[in-house]
Amino acid sequence: MHRRPFRYNPPRSPKQLVLRRRLIDVLARRFEVPLALVIGDAGFGKTSLLGQILEDGLQGLGQELWLGCEAADSNGAHLAAGLAHILGREVGPNTPTAEELATEIWHRAPRQVLLVLDDVHKIAPESEGMALLRTLLEELPSNGHLLIAARVPPPLPKERLRVTGQLIYIDETMLAFDAAECAGFRKLRDIEENAGVVSWPALAELKVEVGQSGARQFVAEEVLQRLSPERRKVLAMLSLHGVVDRGFAACLGVEPQHIDEWVAHLPLTSCDATGSVRLHDLWREFLEEELTPEERQRALAALAGELSARGDLRRAFEYSSAIDDDARMLELVETLLNDFEMSLGQETFRHVLDSLPMRLDRDPRVELLRAAWRFQSDPPSAKPGLIRVAKELRKDDLVELEVVALFYLADLAYRSNGLAELRALGDRAELLAQRSVEEADALVALCGVWSSLLSEPPHLTLRWLEEPALRRSRFAAGPLGFLGVATYYNWGDCQRALEESERVSRNLSGRFDSMLTGTLLMCRWHRGLIDDELLERHTHMLDGMERAGHTHIAALGTSAFAKIHASRGDRANAERYLARSARYQTPDASGWIKTCHELAAASVAVLAGEETAAAARLQRVFGDGGATGVGVERNVAARSLALIYALVPETRAAWDGDDLGPDYLRGRGVGRALVALREHGQLEAARDLDWKNPELLRCWAFEPHLLELALAAHAAGQPDALGVVSTLRVDVRAQLDDLSNHSHEAVRRAAAEVRRSTPVRAAEPVRITLLGDLRLVRGGEPVTDTDWVRRGRVRSLLAILATRDRVRRAEAAVILWPDKSEDAAQNNLRVTLSYLTKLMEPQRPRGVPAWFIRQDSDALELQGGDLLELDTDEFERHMRRGQTADRAGEPAKALELFTAACQIYRGEFLDDIPTEHFDEALRTHYRSLFVSAATRAGELRLALGDLAEGIALAERAVANDGFAEDAWRLLARGHLAAGHRGAARDSLTQALATTREAGLEPDEETLRLARGLGCTDGASKS
Repeated sequence: MHRRPFRYNPPRSPKQLVLRRRLIDVLARRFEVPLALVIGDAGFGKTSLLGQILEDGLQGLGQELWLGCEAADSNGAHLAAGLAHILGREVGPNTPTAEELATEIWHRAPRQVLLVLDDVHKIAPESEGMALLRTLLEELPSNGHLLIAARVPPPLPKERLRVTGQLIYIDETMLAFDAAECAGFRKLRDIEENAGVVSWPALAELKVEVGQSGARQFVAEEVLQRLSPERRKVLAMLSLHGVVDRGFAACLGVEPQHIDEWVAHLPLTSCDATGSVRLHDLWREFLEEELTPEERQRALAALAGELSARGDLRRAFEYSSAIDDDARMLELVETLLNDFEMSLGQETFRHVLDSLPMRLDRDPRVELLRAAWRFQSDPPSAKPGLIRVAKELRKDDLVELEVVALFYLADLAYRSNGLAELRALGDRAELLAQRSVEEADALVALCGVWSSLLSEPPHLTLRWLEEPALRRSRFAAGPLGFLGVATYYNWGDCQRALEESERVSRNLSGRFDSMLTGTLLMCRWHRGLIDDELLERHTHMLDGMERAGHTHIAALGTSAFAKIHASRGDRANAERYLARSARYQTPDASGWIKTCHELAAASVAVLAGEETAAAARLQRVFGDGGATGVGVERNVAARSLALIYALVPETRAAWDGDDLGPDYLRGRGVGRALVALREHGQLEAARDLDWKNPELLRCWAFEPHLLELALAAHAAGQPDALGVVSTLRVDVRAQLDDLSNHSHEAVRRAAAEVRRSTPVRAAEPVRITLLGDLRLVRGGEPVTDTDWVRRGRVRSLLAILATRDRVRRAEAAVILWPDKSEDAAQNNLRVTLSYLTKLMEPQRPRGVPAWFIRQDSDALELQGGDLLELDTDEFERHMRRGQTADRAGEPAKALELFTAACQIYRGEFLDDIPTEHFDEALRTHYRSLFVSAATRAGELRLALGDLAEGIALAERAVANDGFAEDAWRLLARGHLAAGHRGAARDSLTQALATTREAGLEPDEETLRLARGLGCTDGASKS
């Protein structure tokens, strides 16, 4: 797509302009107020002034981002897309709201962000675009600012800002040249000193050209009289678009290599480095009589054609609409219909649909576009309209567009398991292909792909994906890339699916990209590649999909997340996502969305020890064995193959006969192992599972089943099987008690053996706080027993255990009693360990292993599952999630998480424990994390106008790290915003001194701020 000249960069004048220093000085406060307005009629130099502002020396104080407004910005989505572009934000399926744009600016704090909007008068006063600007102004954080140039004051809430001194307003009287500027203009243009110079900048330029002054029309006529009729006509055509490059010139019949010659020596024009020219809006007014109505219509039609070829369908449609060119508008509708992936953006579709004249509403192409638009948000509801319009298109013999309708209907047929419908659509496509209708052969192949997925084992579908017609098709590009990945996944070869995704992902856009993301998460789950960071990243994405109203993706995502968390033994999160999934189980929800929910519910039930309830759920869905054959329902079921195989006997024959890929073979192996153990007393299938890679088993065997299989494998002589026991989050001892009644004697013996070394679940949860003085909290109450308060070695032992994954007894003894003999130290360790375990578990039965401190003959390890919490874990979890949210551009979430992290940090890590008892690098690590959290939270607080909290966070940060320059800058900015310039200067002076005393040179940003505050030591020493 071609980039519009001057949309995102100011025009450059070919002549040197008068420097408007007095106006630049007025606008020097632009980073201190939310709104600055530059208001004046055409030719008063507003754009030139804004260009000089961008070249001013204040750029170091913040970002200045340019957007040249156009009539299309009256559409809120178009303006939002432009603003998102200059903010560097990708515009996805949904156009950003004003609130989201303000959030993007807030996210950039402490950097100040100035949006420079030129030609805002082109946005209609009562339009969506102006409403967006009003909301944006109201939602701006304190680091966000608007600088607006327009011919008339825009209808924005200005009075309150004016009264409070938060508005800069420059009007025509200020824009007019003063005496000094007139003198400067004479000097630049080499005009005699006694020659008069008018104060209107545009007329001053014109007077230089014609040697006279006077009214606008008179001067314009004088200029035009000096131009040939041919040149006036060419300029009139160029002025219709205003900003013209060589391509636009060529479409208008103007020699593109000489476009600059047509505007040479003309005032009120500018060029850029690419040869594009910009004619001031005055030229359109001056030249409107130079074209006949027919010539104007032909020129606008040519411009519309060029814009369409560049993919700028919005403006092409506006020009076509302006000349009532129905044929061209319908051509543009057809172009949109050919964008099956909606890569042109939803705002373009919406704009065209909203702007179509009513006389075209009954045209089948327009009806098809409306149905296609509905398909994107609510696919099932689009079906009646698609069926109706397909019939109309067939009747009118608009067969190329009929193929488009059939593409959508085929997609819907696949989603609903409509095999007969798909085959009928394929037959119709075959007839159209025989007539050589474009894309019909690709539709035949795509119907074959989908039919194969519904009627054959997935791996057989792969042959369809190699059809040449699909490779050539523009419609099938998105589905083809996604279906290739999905087919490998549906077959059960997740590794191959991940490899295929690397090949196709860069070519996907729109809805297929979102669908691919979800599929890849599930592939990684089956490959044991899920970690906390990946899960958090996808959680953010899922939350965004729910907020955006993508109910189809949200329904599948919430049920998938419930299963993933259940497989990790995280019952609380599993139940939370299951409850979210339940919200989508409406009467009109598709069958496979309901199936996904039932599978998630069964998974959570098994984790909770409610296998009978899980089996009943699965029996209702799969009891007839039919849903495990082929098609969408089979593919959904295959992702929980082991559970269904074990609990629904009617499905086993189908699964045994299914041709499965390696990952689904593993799932069937888990299901078979459970059946072999429970129903046939055989241990070998459990023994032969891949116990060296238990992470590959977790997605198939939820923790109660995993423990049962591990015991069976151990009983059969598998040495690695019991390694999973220590990783389980369920109450293992309770599970072992249940398994003591197992039907297989060897499993009962193994359960009894493991039970002897398995602790009883603690009666109360324990929290250990390490950030600050060491504290032990049991059952929500701080432990204040004498043995805790007075026995320093007890606290030190807990610190050692809390800061090491596993510690050898001998090592712990030497650390705590370096001067004692080995025997004496070991004896002291046993006594100290006894005190500590009693403090943590006072109700533990005698002779039962401790829950929190696991020990063997050689080593000690702090464990406890969901009953044990370390404040450092919670702190780092908040930090990790806060950083993820910050990277994702979610400052509200980031602020919440960083604030929570700061609240946890009470002081230096283990500041009451001798440093020889722990690795002192940990103290530096947590201090550094705290300073970064406090600084970032303070920046975001300050941008919200919460000065007191922002300053308090900055003070905490610099108190912990006197070399943190970003924290010192935050403190100075906080004092400055509060009106305490002296305190701000003192803060920067201290920062400079601290840094230089350490032999370091301050950052340039620190020096720049110091110079701005008048710090005497603000110069660079380098």
